[in-house]
Amino acid sequence: MPVGPHSIGVVAQPASGPEYAHTAHRYNSWSSAGRRAFLWTAVALTMTQCSYALAVGAWPIAVFAGLELGLLYGALAYVETHADDCELVTVDAGTLSLEIRNAGRTTVRKFNRYWVRVTYDDVAREVTLRSHAQELRLGRYVCPNDRKAWHAELVRALRQQSEAHRAT
Repeated sequence: MPVGPHSIGVVAQPASGPEYAHTAHRYNSWSSAGRRAFLWTAVALTMTQCSYALAVGAWPIAVFAGLELGLLYGALAYVETHADDCELVTVDAGTLSLEIRNAGRTTVRKFNRYWVRVTYDDVAREVTLRSHAQELRLGRYVCPNDRKAWHAELVRALRQQSEAHRAT
């Protein structure tokens, strides 16, 4: 069962799945089709205005119209490249796994859950994983106002895992 954008909580998984999972997605106000529709609408409007300007002899406007469309295309291409960015944090019996998807690349980091420390900095409002001289900031796609609650939820999940393991 996937966890929605910016949501916090433990996900009930089948026995073979992780005992805790949290997925934070980048917020996208437009779908891919919406971005394309916006671009083509902007192209149509700009070309209409540019045609009128050329008809009355204001040819330098065509240069700036082309520049405007090029910059708009670049900005929307950048947004499209990062549309599927997310962080997936899972806690299994002995491992805390962090999967980061950024610009089409996926990085997976695994930490021994007995050694990992999860800290929260109130000033910077950041959640940090520390283990064996490694430090990794996470929660990039979690709303800053929700990071403290998410930190507490992750710490609670790690403690439950630890207590359950000690009991066996």
